[in-house]
Amino acid sequence: MNSGVFKNIIRFVSLILLQVLIFDNIQLHSLVVPIIFPLIILLLPLNLPNGLVMLIAMFTGLTVDMFNNTLGMSAAACVFMAFLRPVVLSWLTPRGGYEQGHYPSLMVMGFSWFIVYASICILCYHIAYFFIEAFSVRFMAETILKILLSTLISLLLFIVHQIIFQTKS
Repeated sequence: MNSGVFKNIIRFVSLILLQVLIFDNIQLHSLVVPIIFPLIILLLPLNLPNGLVMLIAMFTGLTVDMFNNTLGMSAAACVFMAFLRPVVLSWLTPRGGYEQGHYPSLMVMGFSWFIVYASICILCYHIAYFFIEAFSVRFMAETILKILLSTLISLLLFIVHQIIFQTKS
């Protein structure tokens, strides 16, 4: 089996387990929801076809939905984020383009590039997720505050994950 595929399977299992066993049980206030599992989608290889990325996103979201009984909310938000991923990557393309086989990680692409990439993508995820959850504009201020605070916490979790678990390869 290809080492990249094996690495992504291990990342999938570990991040899903972290999410459903630890982060879903942390109560930081009703406005802060720590989410780490979208990192599975963000760290997929840059040269992966967009359709495959969206299928992986759907499977990832449905897996989390199954554990959290959220009826496809995570799946919809993951697919939305995966749909926008190529757009974000095109905005952030370096002058020479991306190298074949690169992963969009903090160690490979650099700190500022990764922060911008992860921030935009996780913000898109949270916008989709929390507006689906609210399904109304009645609680607009609370929903926007929840989006911003959860995005900040999730981004911090992404950075910690990248610093602890990523190597330059």
